[in-house]
Amino acid sequence: MVEHGFMGKPENIYNIDEKGCRLTLHHTQEVLAAKGTKRLHLIAPEHGENTSITIVACCNAVGQAIPPMILFKGKRRRPEWGDDMPPGTAIKMTEKGSMTCQVFIKWLTHFAKFKSVGKFLLIFDGAKSHLDANIVDVADEHDIILFCLSSDCTHELQPLDKAVFVPFEQYWDPAVLGYWSNHGERTITKARFGRIFSDVWLKSMTPNNIMSGFRATGICSFNPEVITDSAFAPSDLYFLQPSKKDREGIESDEESDCNSELCNSSVTECANDSGAPVNDERLSTSFTEILTYPNLRRKRSQDVPL
Repeated sequence: MVEHGFMGKPENIYNIDEKGCRLTLHHTQEVLAAKGTKRLHLIAPEHGENTSITIVACCNAVGQAIPPMILFKGKRRRPEWGDDMPPGTAIKMTEKGSMTCQVFIKWLTHFAKFKSVGKFLLIFDGAKSHLDANIVDVADEHDIILFCLSSDCTHELQPLDKAVFVPFEQYWDPAVLGYWSNHGERTITKARFGRIFSDVWLKSMTPNNIMSGFRATGICSFNPEVITDSAFAPSDLYFLQPSKKDREGIESDEESDCNSELCNSSVTECANDSGAPVNDERLSTSFTEILTYPNLRRKRSQDVPL
């Protein structure tokens, strides 16, 4: 940011991210029912058009949003699939309904239509579809400086993840339920997607949410202290202590499959490439320990930190 002169220019700092979206409810719903009720049913399509849709969102640090790009799965686009979408929305077809290098290049051209003259910083994650030499060439043509986040920090440094996609999820299910309650035909198709999406997009992609995301990540205003060291600390390592039932099963396996000489040996013998046995003190672990501790069973009695 210092090298290219973006400090103090929040209008020139952008973040792009993708979000998957299904044409149905995204979460299990809570309901109120009479005490003692055993079975409840939600009147909804059994499967619906549960296809893959990707929303490509982009915004800058002053709260301005670029019109989204919607990626539908398939080869041919029908005209009605663009109905009721937010103004300026671009629609593309892909084989799996997800981002590809070719589509990302098209998105850069889409992005360039809405940015002003001058250089811009574009922050994005290191997904495979974002990494291609042709992408760099197209970005250079449009004066876009690319900055790829490390894979281990995107959850902390993506403004869209922090403050836009979270409310999007909160607004999506109520919007779907509202649509179902007002329409006899409850199937949400690609042609009807825009009716729900536009409302949810406008509620979640607000200037306040966007600027909050850039502040929460420390990008703008620049503040490295926002994210504490604990956010990037290594994960604690745990092993699951076998339950009494699991230990009994292990002991029975040992009795049937292991002879006493092998189980009680503190030095494991193995064969090298020539077929000769090899004694190695590094392998000095009894079979009882091998079977007991690394064996992470489905049922766990308690978590014990190493």
